[in-house]
Order: sequence, then C-alpha cells, then structure tokens
Amino acid sequence: MFDLDGYLAKLGSAADDLALRHRPCPFGLALADSIDHLRDADWDAVVGDRFFMGRDYLRAIERAKPPRMGFRYALGYDGRTPVAAAAFQVLDIGLDAFGSRAPIAKPQTFGQALRQVRNKVGEALGDGGAPRLLINGNGLVTGEHGFAIAPGVDPRAAMHGLAEATYRIRRAEKLHGAVGSVLVKDFGTTARSFSDELVRFGYHAFEVDPNMVVEIDPAWRSFDDYLGAFSAKYRRKAKDAGKRAKALVCERLDRATIEREAASLYALYLEVHDKAHFRLANPGADYFPALAEALGDDLVVRRWTLDGTAVGCSIALGRGTHFEAHMVGLDYRVSNDQGVYTSALYDFVADAIQRRAQVLGMGRTALEIKSSIGAVPRPMTCYLRHGNPVGNRLIAPLVAQLTPTPWTPRSPFKDAPEEPTSK
Repeated sequence: MFDLDGYLAKLGSAADDLALRHRPCPFGLALADSIDHLRDADWDAVVGDRFFMGRDYLRAIERAKPPRMGFRYALGYDGRTPVAAAAFQVLDIGLDAFGSRAPIAKPQTFGQALRQVRNKVGEALGDGGAPRLLINGNGLVTGEHGFAIAPGVDPRAAMHGLAEATYRIRRAEKLHGAVGSVLVKDFGTTARSFSDELVRFGYHAFEVDPNMVVEIDPAWRSFDDYLGAFSAKYRRKAKDAGKRAKALVCERLDRATIEREAASLYALYLEVHDKAHFRLANPGADYFPALAEALGDDLVVRRWTLDGTAVGCSIALGRGTHFEAHMVGLDYRVSNDQGVYTSALYDFVADAIQRRAQVLGMGRTALEIKSSIGAVPRPMTCYLRHGNPVGNRLIAPLVAQLTPTPWTPRSPFKDAPEEPTSK
C-alpha cells in the first residue's frame, strides 16, 4: 500500500533542505587565497594545536607549490569572533586520480570504483569528467584536516558555513576554470553526528578506507616496552624483520641533506605514489625541503641505503599528542627482500613513543600490514558533490554503491582475540 504520510514527510523534508540551501549561513565569511592573507590570531584561535591545519605546515605546503594545486581558506565569524576555519585545495585533475597506475589483477578496489563513478557521470554529461576538483581537507594526508570549529559553536550551523564557503569558492573558481566536483574529506565517527548536515546541501556521503592509527600506551617508555606487549608470534616476526634489514644502513637526514637529496627522495616516493589506490595529489619534489625549512625538529626524514644506494625513505611529522607517519618511498626492486617498509613502520612507532605522542596516524594504505604492528582502523566518511545539478543527480546512486576495500584485521598484542585463518 502506498505510504502517503511517508511520502508527504519526504516532500516536506526536501522542501526544508531546499529552503536551507537558499538561506545564508549565520556567520560572516572571510575567504583567502593564502594562509598569510588571514589574521594569524583568528586562525589559531579556532584551529588550536591541529598540526595539519597549523600555519607552519600550511605555509610550507604553499611554499612547495605542488604541481597543479592551489589553496583557498575560509574563516567564519560571529560578529568579530572567529568560530570556524576551513582549508581547501584546488586540484587540476579529475577523479581519475583514484586508482593505481600500476597494472593489477585483483578485485576492484575502492579507488577504482570511485573512478568508475567519475567516468560514468562524465560520459553522461559529455564533459570528460570536468577536471578541476575542490577539496575541503588535505589531498596528501588522511584525517580530519580540513575543518575546525571553535568550542561552544553549534556544529550544524558551522557545517552550513562550510557549505556556503565551498559554494562561494566554487563560483569564484570560474575565473580560473570550472570546478567539476567538490570533495569534503575524512570525517571520523564522532563528527558524523553533524557532518551529515552536508547531505542537506546536496552532498552524497560515502565511507572510504579507514585511517589506521596506533594508540600509544603511556606505559611504553621505549620501543622494547612496545615489543614486550606483543604476543610471542609477533615478537618473532619483529625479530625476523630486523634480521632481514641487517644489510641496510638507516640514517636520519638533516635539513641540508634533505635539500641536497630532494630529487632522489622524491623519486623513491613516486614509486609508492603511483601504486596507490586513493591518490588525490602529488606533493612535488620541493615539498620535502619546504617541510624541513618550516618544521625543524617536528619533521623526521629517514633514508635507507644498501651498498651505498638509496632504497627507501620515510617522512614523519607532528608535535604534541599527534605524530603522523606521513610518506614512504621505496625502490621496489630490492625493498621487499630487505624489509625496508617494515623497518619504516617500526621506526614510526619508535619515534612516536620517544616523542611521548598519544596517537600515531598511519593513513589508509596497507591496512592489514599496519594492523599487524598495532594500528587500529578509524572509520572515515567523505562527501562528494558534482558541480552540475544533473551530474549531481546522476552521481547519487553510483556513490551509494561505494564501499571500503575489504581486508582482514590483525593485532600483535597479547590480549588480542584469535585471528581468522583466512579471508
């Protein structure tokens, strides 16, 4: 039987959403093309200690000028009081940036599925995918690094402000070339209580692969304490990994070496970048020296050599309670045999412990391997909106089919439940 009451309720809800979209947000908005165009104190008052929204990091990435990437910012005000901050990137790429460039013969990944969404909508509209993408967040980092709300501010009102700021930026970008799609990225489970407000503004929510995070136990005063929490099976694996890496020479690079070796570090990074299935942006070779100049001891860059030849590198950064395993570069011809990647993962943990961090962020790649060294998944939700109203309707049923990549969680710790023997 036809549910008239339900139908009328949906119509009423749709009408309310339409009215909301045409109503200005309750805050004043200041938009800028550089973090230096905004008042430092106002930005800091909202962002606090969030490293990847901090001015030091944002100035470094602006200085690096990643290929085909621009920057936009927004500050929301209640009167003269800053209440919300948003960091955006404009990328001159299409959503075909999702999916590995390397040939594979495996089941479809999340990134490949999202690429199909873009292709189907582009074919239907005859626009070739509208190659400019506006991101609220950071295309180089997994996590909630695009939007901050001051304490005491109504988060739903703040999301209205984010939607309006995004709309204004998208409209202004017509001077540089139309934005094809908008991606608001990486809200955690807690934020879902208010981030879904974006759906009322025509955005489509979808889950992405989780952010893997190692929660640093305060009892771990050293790397040996961390290994001591492992089961016997995983302690043996850690020792075996150490034996495999015995021929490697690992060194932490100072700023002068990072600047001198930027091209070779970048070449190692690109080998990993081109294999990634959720790849939004390329930082460019100048990113590494720019970080070294801006961040000082907040940056840790390591390089592994074998018989004098560089075969791997890693980049970690952060301060305070949060430390981030940011990037890895590998020479795949030798790195698997020598255990470079595993060595990098363990070194990330050792650095986080040494710095007394509470959380080590590890990103959304190599989920099972990272879980085997103690990382746990934190679900992430993104929101996608096509710039064309017709395209936005077409994209809805396709986005609804997107699901995170299946994987098998592991845990190295003594008190972990018994692991499955097969997928």
